[in-house]
Amino acid sequence: RAVRCSVWPAKARRPQRRPRRCHYPAAASAISTANRAVCCLRKAAAAREHELPPVLVLHGGNQSAHSWDLVSLHLADRFHVYALDQRGHGDSEWARDADYASEAMAVDALSFLADLAVPYGGSGPIVMGHSMGGIVTMSLAVQQPEVPRALVIVDSGPRFEAEGTKTIRDFITANVEFDSIDEFVDRVQAYDPFRTREHMERTARYNLVRRADGKYISKSDRVLHQEGTRRAPASGE
Repeated sequence: RAVRCSVWPAKARRPQRRPRRCHYPAAASAISTANRAVCCLRKAAAAREHELPPVLVLHGGNQSAHSWDLVSLHLADRFHVYALDQRGHGDSEWARDADYASEAMAVDALSFLADLAVPYGGSGPIVMGHSMGGIVTMSLAVQQPEVPRALVIVDSGPRFEAEGTKTIRDFITANVEFDSIDEFVDRVQAYDPFRTREHMERTARYNLVRRADGKYISKSDRVLHQEGTRRAPASGE
């Protein structure tokens, strides 16, 4: 696959056919992979970013790269952290072929690492995946086990309980649009009482977009919430 990465505001030509701009701070990248644009958020100590070992973090379903913000801040003095908006999520482009299988998402991540010329093996990246991102992380390691130095799998695994998967899927399909961000947070808090409301409110502002009619909806591709879509198993969305 042809992959190109440019750090905005660089002078290099931006990738074509993006649905919208990347709304991240200056340390943001746009990667063009097989005519699909993927956004990346980077964090590292500026004076040492080229010396620090790389960490690639992959978010859960219906979330975005910003779900890793607090973790990235804790790691940025020791690692160069790359947080991807995976295809169909956040500010990355939706898959035109509606392919959201973990294998396809893993190819995106591997293409990104290849574009950075990240070394393999002992000097390679630590890949961290949460929930859906954990499935993608495992798929990445199966496809090219020589790439990651280590894996960190959070709230995920090679097998899933049908009851838990159904609970997550039911919540997503029943919560499509909202009159306000507060309404969305109220529903999430009832579903997941273990996170603070402050944290929910912060991440919601990155995960939602306001339609012309005033309703708020998730930035993720709506096809992700339909039965039969090729995607990683429902997990922690």
